[in-house]
Amino acid sequence: GGGGAGPGEAAVALVVQVHERAEHLRILLDSLRRAPGVEKVLLVLSHDVWSAELNALAASVDFCAVLQIFFPFSLQLYPGEFPGTDPRDCPRDVGQAAALRSGCLNARYPDAFGHYRESSFTQTKHHWWWKLHFVWERVRALREH
Repeated sequence: GGGGAGPGEAAVALVVQVHERAEHLRILLDSLRRAPGVEKVLLVLSHDVWSAELNALAASVDFCAVLQIFFPFSLQLYPGEFPGTDPRDCPRDVGQAAALRSGCLNARYPDAFGHYRESSFTQTKHHWWWKLHFVWERVRALREH
């Protein structure tokens, strides 16, 4: 997809973190389609899941330049190991003493509230930081922004 200005001519980049909610993306795209000046936007869609439906929505964008990027450390790609949930990970609420006795992988690293990593929430944070770094450092069309 992509009409309007080319990626290198975009006045502004709009970076969107996309998960599994196709309906939410559809609503966003419908809204953007009607926004004045949208043809000057480079829309960067950063996905943490591969989905034919989400890809079709991205391909339907005809009102601005669009770029899809894919988070390479997603739960979809690593379901049974870090950064996904390793079967040897500590349960969220086990408590550090019990975690240390059990020998679970991350026993020495509870969070500030004494809980252990939940991969679905951690993925959102990891994806956020990866996306920002990738767009700032690697997207050639944005080098002058």
